[in-house]
Amino acid sequence: MSKSPTAIAMLFWMGGALAQGGEAVYPSDPCAHPDGVLAGGEGLARLDPATGERQWRSLTGKRTYEPVCAGEVVLIGSRDGLHAVEADGGEPLWSHGDGSSIYSPVVTGGHAYAAGRDGTLRKVEAATGQLLWERSLEGWLFPPAVAGNRVVVGGRAREVTALDPRTGSIEWTRSIDQELVYRPATGPRGRLVVATTYAPSVLAFRAEDGTLLWRIEPQALTYTPLIDRRRVYLGDRDGRVTARSLTDGRLLWEARLNGVIRSIPRADPVRPDLMWVGVERGLDEGQIAALYRATGQVRWRKGAPGRVVDPPLPGARQVFVQTGDAGIWVPSLPDRLVRDPSRTGRVEPEGAEAPLALGAFRRTSTIPSGKGGEP
Repeated sequence: MSKSPTAIAMLFWMGGALAQGGEAVYPSDPCAHPDGVLAGGEGLARLDPATGERQWRSLTGKRTYEPVCAGEVVLIGSRDGLHAVEADGGEPLWSHGDGSSIYSPVVTGGHAYAAGRDGTLRKVEAATGQLLWERSLEGWLFPPAVAGNRVVVGGRAREVTALDPRTGSIEWTRSIDQELVYRPATGPRGRLVVATTYAPSVLAFRAEDGTLLWRIEPQALTYTPLIDRRRVYLGDRDGRVTARSLTDGRLLWEARLNGVIRSIPRADPVRPDLMWVGVERGLDEGQIAALYRATGQVRWRKGAPGRVVDPPLPGARQVFVQTGDAGIWVPSLPDRLVRDPSRTGRVEPEGAEAPLALGAFRRTSTIPSGKGGEP
């Protein structure tokens, strides 16, 4: 089957996502598959990467979280359990759970690690759904992070816990000042884990033994970060995007956007000097922005037809954005980003032109996918 230029970019994005997180693939709405873009919210839908039109829909009627594009299988958590769907045609493969909420998992080495409202972290075979182990902890749990030879998880209890991924045995537990805002994030080569709390605080632990490396108290509630080899990038409730030193947490730069930032910043694999964030502006509007990772300068931004609580998914010529009730929005990128994506230039103003396409799939839930509170 021939692929459009955007589909080819999606293939590149897929490889870039795997490279950034080692083998681990994390939940993201939307997420990229070589032949389409997968979106959650109400069931699961695959969209054509060139037009945004729906190719298939599965798990109809289920309230779902962010999908995880893991090769031939797409995994997704929901209000009634964990589900696996065949990526090519949308055929359900298996389900796991007792009817309570399970968040979408992190997938690595053919295994999925999933947690949820029942306070249980479980390891299952991604292809078959076979349960390999499960461990009950205190309170409900957000999705874990895989950091080297540790699976690190937290949630409502004021604790961060690391487990051995082979056996599920607890390796260390650290008390923290408040419950987590959302899932923890891992640093390069899995040496470091960063968690944000409702204190608000940002905490960095050594993954191997749980040693606290640094702690900061930001000005506003801060959400799950993006981490690269030098910096930790965070968005907050007051519309700030900040970059901090991976080594000691000191502030490197700050950018201000108008709204609330709950989306996890996403690195742009086509334009490696950029990252993308989504912004909420009230109940029914938002914004997307591409910023330079080195300086925080805004490269391009554009108003969105709905609030954006998930990270935009950039391609070569357009970007896929989950916008709540407005569905998947697919605006085209400006020519200068397409022609010369790495060139530094002046900030481009927010545009008002119509989007390239609106997908046939519409997300009905206006509740973010587990971010910032109990499901």
